[in-house]
Amino acid sequence: YHYIRGQEVLKLYVVFNVLEIFDKICSSFGADTFEAMSGTVSSLTAHFKPGAEKNRKAIMADTFCLVGDYTIAAGVVLLQSMVILCEAITLNVAVNSASNTLLAMLISNNFVEIKGSVFKKMDVNKLFVMTCQDMVERFHIFTCILFIAVENILHRPDDLRLDAHLAVQLASI
Repeated sequence: YHYIRGQEVLKLYVVFNVLEIFDKICSSFGADTFEAMSGTVSSLTAHFKPGAEKNRKAIMADTFCLVGDYTIAAGVVLLQSMVILCEAITLNVAVNSASNTLLAMLISNNFVEIKGSVFKKMDVNKLFVMTCQDMVERFHIFTCILFIAVENILHRPDDLRLDAHLAVQLASI
């Protein structure tokens, strides 16, 4: 927290974007890992269907594959949760800063996304996928900001009202 808090606005923007990239990489790798684990479970359960041949070596091999897939999936989930925690800390620093760092960070992030997609030819399916990804990203940011608002309220037990700065930051999202 103290390392992230000491960063300037530009560095904070870079840290947030790097964490977003890591989050997308972990999400993609996690989906592949869970898909592989689903295939391993299907293969393992096929051995126990009625009338199926029960080959002990194949069952042991599938069990070891399942344990390996589970270990990798648990590691990816742990890594992605730490990345999301760091994103929330970065957003917390941006919300609690004296300037409009959060608003500038989110607007500049949206401009980068718009610039990357405005001149590309889009078909309906790609546009739908991009819209779904944008909704997920906005929900993710909104959830982090909501947790930050609750944390700020809980750390001020004498005054349960949101201050004007925090209310403007939440409304801007």
